[in-house]
Amino acid sequence: MNNKYKQLQSNVLNKERLFHVEQIMKLNTERKLIEEQANENLRRLTLLYDIFKHTTAQMEIDDLLKIIARILHNSLNVNGMAIYLIDDKNKNIKLHASINFSEESMEKINKLQMEEESPPSKDLIRYPLRVGKEILGLVAIANKNNKPIDIKEQELLLAVCGHISTTLHNVKLFNSLNNELAERKKNEEELSKLKRAVENSPVSVLITDTNGNINYVNPWFSQVTGYSFEEVLGKNPRILRSGNHHINYYNILWNTITKGNIWHGEFLNKKKNGELYWEQASISPVFDGSGNIINYVAIKDDITEHKRIDTELRKAKEEAERANATKSTFLANMSHEIRTPMNAILGFSQLLLRDSNITAQQREHIGIINKSGEHLLDLINDILEISKIEAGRVYINLTSFSLSEFIEDLANLFRPRMEEKGLEFFIENEANNFKYIIADQNKLRQIFINLIGNALKFTNSGSIVWRINTVKKQGVFNLMSEIEDSGEGMAPEELQRLFKAFEQTEVGIKAGGTGLGLAISQKFAKIMNGEINAISTKGKGSCFKLQLEVKEGYKSMGDEKKSDNRVVGIENIGEENRVLIVDDIMENRSLLSETLKTAGFEVFEAENGKEAIEQFQKIRPNIIFMDILMPVMNGVEATKIIKGSEKGKATPIIAVTSSVFENEKNKIINSGVSGYLARPFKEKQLFEVIAACIDIKYIYENEKLVITVNKHKFDTELMKKLSSELVGKMKEATINGDSDKLFELIDEVFQLTPEIGAELKELANNYKYDELLILFK
Repeated sequence: MNNKYKQLQSNVLNKERLFHVEQIMKLNTERKLIEEQANENLRRLTLLYDIFKHTTAQMEIDDLLKIIARILHNSLNVNGMAIYLIDDKNKNIKLHASINFSEESMEKINKLQMEEESPPSKDLIRYPLRVGKEILGLVAIANKNNKPIDIKEQELLLAVCGHISTTLHNVKLFNSLNNELAERKKNEEELSKLKRAVENSPVSVLITDTNGNINYVNPWFSQVTGYSFEEVLGKNPRILRSGNHHINYYNILWNTITKGNIWHGEFLNKKKNGELYWEQASISPVFDGSGNIINYVAIKDDITEHKRIDTELRKAKEEAERANATKSTFLANMSHEIRTPMNAILGFSQLLLRDSNITAQQREHIGIINKSGEHLLDLINDILEISKIEAGRVYINLTSFSLSEFIEDLANLFRPRMEEKGLEFFIENEANNFKYIIADQNKLRQIFINLIGNALKFTNSGSIVWRINTVKKQGVFNLMSEIEDSGEGMAPEELQRLFKAFEQTEVGIKAGGTGLGLAISQKFAKIMNGEINAISTKGKGSCFKLQLEVKEGYKSMGDEKKSDNRVVGIENIGEENRVLIVDDIMENRSLLSETLKTAGFEVFEAENGKEAIEQFQKIRPNIIFMDILMPVMNGVEATKIIKGSEKGKATPIIAVTSSVFENEKNKIINSGVSGYLARPFKEKQLFEVIAACIDIKYIYENEKLVITVNKHKFDTELMKKLSSELVGKMKEATINGDSDKLFELIDEVFQLTPEIGAELKELANNYKYDELLILFK
């Protein structure tokens, strides 16, 4: 019994022992699970803390995602991983961070993009990054050996993805807030800057509502008008009106700005103290975001002082123009008053020199009279020429001429005077580029006469060298010339005032003259795109250098060299030799009469325009010389009456006057004359103007040559090369006496056909308008 009891007791004890062991094992298992769970939670918390630790710091998103990718890769048992975000612009996913993520995996992700449901894949798992319904991106995991990720790892990844999503969302909100704050700060700074600019602006700024009531004025407005901001607030700008503008002026302004346009204009306004002032204003509408006008802003500048200066300048200009007109009238009168007696002096001295009965001493005395008269005329011409230059009434007349003949003519002019002073005169002509040049021959001649004449005047021994060359630079031909002498020379300080009008050097004062020759030459050179420079050494001589632009020319139709011999007769006497001279001054009539009679012309005279008309009807002259300023009836009126008659249309009338001003010449030409002869004139000029108007054959002294001068040398067939429209315009300009327009049209012809242009310009320069009209038919 005892054994059974002991056996039973032993079994009970064993069962109890087994139960306790099982309980202990169960407790150990539960503790182990709790420990594992605690470790897992600790791992998760540690991982999240590591991520959180970096997300709280201020860093760029890409840098943050790279850190998160590294932490996840180190914590998870995976091959590789990548974090993608959606691009806000094109809504495609973009890789921002990756570790050991193969290109093959990337290609799969790019194909799948952001599909909600992934196709079954053991090697690639995607976890979306989302906040609410908004998907921000994804986390891609590349599995190791295609083994599935256990549930705990997945839970951890989902928790991390949630944290990443929240972090990204917060970063976006933070950045958006920062941007908004930065933009607001920038706008506030801009507004502050604009406010300071308006407040400190030296112009008046005025803002009104849509009814025109003032909302704002800046301090400058108050300074100009005398009204404070408080005084004008809510009032209409009409409080500034002076009453000097018509109501329509303001109506136009209002209609302009209410239609959304900007108005510009001027106001004569009134200040608070009643003082008037001028403002230049720009008034424009201000629009809201919907395009509706909400305000008007006016920017106004006080231009009272500008107006005062403009008024003074206008008055000064008018006074200057009146003074210039008075000066021109004075010079014209002076020209007429001096040239009229000079005409008699020079003319009759020339007639006396033709007389073979005078003694040698008388011839010498008459020669002195003639030479002195020409010198006085040169002085007068210089004064008038500089006046024309200063008044801007000098024009360029381009013609084609032979450069070698031009040089030869000037050399022949100066060579006798050089020999008379015992000077050697050398000419070094290297202008072999072309024989003919296009330039203003008369002005170029005047320049060389002044330069060579000065060298001759101030050189008493030694030589004068004249060098000429043509150089082509960058497609432009330049005429280069030097006049070098061995004269007295000049000091450096004298060179500085050499080309100034009415100023003379020490040697110039001794030699006499006006001191205008070089000033005129320099101005002529500059008008022709050139310049004159001088170098000089006191006691050793001077060298003047001329450079100006020219063009290559051609042989002109009128280039045949004319005889320099004196006209002694007419071969075709009795055919076209009746001349009517109209002048109220007896000396002028006598000079013309005697000169023409000695050549064989039949001469008739009249003292005024009325007598001229009567004589014309009686004798039917072949040509008329008409003075302009005469009593009873002037030459212009008489010319119009004669030219208005049927028989007078074909009768050439030559205007004879002492005026040398272009505007006076144009008035005379507009009266319908065929030619122009300025007093005092030389015999050669007189006979040339006759030959240009009528068919005549002259007999010349010594040579006894007979030269036929045809009235129309110009080949009219050439005119067919020009368009009828261009010819018509030239004809109209000629009939209207519009010389400026005519020369402008001739310049067009010159560009098309230089040969025709040069001939037309030559006719126009010599006022041969009748011949031009014949060509234009």
